[in-house]
Amino acid sequence: MLGLLEEGRGAAAGQLNPERGRVRLAAVTTAGEHVLPPHLAAFRARWPEAEVTLEVGNRSRVWELLGFREVDLVIGGRPPAGGRFATLATRPNRLVVVARAGAVPQGDDARPDAAVRALATQVWLVREPGSGTRSTAEELFDDLGIAPATLTLGSNGAIRESVRAGLGVTLISCDAVARELARGALEEWHLPGLPLERSWHAVGRAEEDLAPTAALFLEGLVSAGEAAEAEPFRQV
Repeated sequence: MLGLLEEGRGAAAGQLNPERGRVRLAAVTTAGEHVLPPHLAAFRARWPEAEVTLEVGNRSRVWELLGFREVDLVIGGRPPAGGRFATLATRPNRLVVVARAGAVPQGDDARPDAAVRALATQVWLVREPGSGTRSTAEELFDDLGIAPATLTLGSNGAIRESVRAGLGVTLISCDAVARELARGALEEWHLPGLPLERSWHAVGRAEEDLAPTAALFLEGLVSAGEAAEAEPFRQV
């Protein structure tokens, strides 16, 4: 009931003047830290009187927020089955295995079995339970037939810096390590089936129109607006 009341207030305020209304966003950690910022900057530049709130959390948290009507739009992985939520737009999300520069065995493309054995001996840095990336990493372990030692860290930043320090390897969105890969501070571990091609999803509640200001934000995600560094989403 509180969620409905808050949603009603926001919708009423933005109905006549969407550019002065409010959009309530939630995003999984990687999207909140590395995908949304340029889009937020572009939206604020275009609609400076609009109010934007963003809550960043793990997968289970953001779907809870959307389900209880505490946010209008979620940026994350594929929404849970069940028909409560609907994907409105998508954008590619490549998941890569990375290690400290110089730690990746040379010639692993020619000997994938040796590379898999090497990966099995590594400490894998993983996110907390409830994270979509952690679930995907565990699925990758099953696919590769390995059961490596793991170390749980609570943020992408902690994982990225720990990999740079040589603490282990990780499966992570390329969006989170693009700069480190470009500078050569990290290296990608190539294997058949890697990288994993996934998608970012912009998700609303099924069979409901977005609030007017949230609809403006979705338009900006698709066009990328003035965000020169932002890769646009594609409307579904």
